[in-house]
Amino acid sequence: MSKDGKIGVIQGLILILFGVFVATFIFALVVRLIGQETYSLWIALIVNTLLSGFGIYYFKSKSFRIISYSMLGTLIVGTIIFIVAIQIASGMLEGI
Repeated sequence: MSKDGKIGVIQGLILILFGVFVATFIFALVVRLIGQETYSLWIALIVNTLLSGFGIYYFKSKSFRIISYSMLGTLIVGTIIFIVAIQIASGMLEGI
């Protein structure tokens, strides 16, 4: 970070990738700890959303906020892809 508080492009990309890594790590850890229950994916999604929400609300540093926003973006995009994939798979199975 420079003296005026701006974050460079490379550092911003690294922070975003680190946020994606943290989000997927927490998601996988919660699913692993809960086990193969029916609602483990939803519980992991809620835990991850709460953690990223707390990060956005409580952290004042720009770098921590970028990490929190990238965690939240990962959750949103991942959930949308998951729902679309489920719809496509169920549509394919109806034809069988």
